[in-house]
Amino acid sequence: KWYEESIAIRKSLLKKSEYQILRIPHNNLVHDYMKLDPKNHKKILTHAKAALDLAIVTDIDHYIALKTYAKALNHTGDFQKSYNFYKKSFESLSSVDIDDKQEHLSDLRLDMALVYADININEAIPMLKNALNNAYDPDLLYKNQVELAKKILKNNKK
Repeated sequence: KWYEESIAIRKSLLKKSEYQILRIPHNNLVHDYMKLDPKNHKKILTHAKAALDLAIVTDIDHYIALKTYAKALNHTGDFQKSYNFYKKSFESLSSVDIDDKQEHLSDLRLDMALVYADININEAIPMLKNALNNAYDPDLLYKNQVELAKKILKNNKK
């Protein structure tokens, strides 16, 4: 609660043109809520939307905000919308120039495949295989996501 108060106080001290700097606290709060109060879907989505609304579309912040919003939607069970925002995040990241872009794109491919497994498992299987087999550097993928992908593949052998 104090973190939300901090955002409100900062907002009151800023000019409207400076609100963009509040994207990071909103983004961080989404992750905190998902970890510490995972059933509070309203707060998770409210702060994810706030972070997205404050992101600069032509900046790396936009990719991050889109990804956080996709994670929040996935967390709350809105898998199709989550997948759509992961795709937007992928497109946003593809359009910016950063050093470790391929690493992040690889991570997003796995995120998208895992979410899609909740939408259509049959179509997700090749996506999961592709994300794992063509990862930029498999050691850089999140271990829990790799394990989940492998479990899904194992449980859905045809």
